[in-house]
Amino acid sequence: MVGQDVALLLDLCRRSNASKVLAKDVAASLRLSQSEVSKAIRRCVESGLLHWTDLEWRVNRAGLVEFLIHGIRYVFPLVRGTLVRGYPTGAWVEPLKGMIAAGDPPEVWTHPNGTVRGLAVPPLYKTAPEAAIRDEALYRMFALCDALRGGRARERKLAAELVKAQILHA
Repeated sequence: MVGQDVALLLDLCRRSNASKVLAKDVAASLRLSQSEVSKAIRRCVESGLLHWTDLEWRVNRAGLVEFLIHGIRYVFPLVRGTLVRGYPTGAWVEPLKGMIAAGDPPEVWTHPNGTVRGLAVPPLYKTAPEAAIRDEALYRMFALCDALRGGRARERKLAAELVKAQILHA
């Protein structure tokens, strides 16, 4: 798996009619090329997290939740870097921001147009910040994933509850 695979699954989960969405629309939403989306689809199908038949797809939501809660921190560990300007992530983004008194400095995705100075953390994939700043729901999901990837125990627990609610009850 690579970060684009997780992003693809999250994007499909948040769509009301995901079974009919076109790969080119997913590519545009995630700021990926169509070939990257095709490769991500193949990997997700092979992993059992996506079922694709007759041009309809269905996300294995229970499997995705299990992976995000128990596996993402090991597959995509969050390594904090130096102070940079960027967009906040993890516990510094709603809904976690309102639930936790996060410490300083915040974790951020490095970006020249960023609004906050904080510790650099790598996004799930290179163009994730570009996709996230254009779509608030996607931004929140990526931030929750970052909280699961490298947050403290309380942050991870709250993020797990929020991810479970958003994915399983969407």
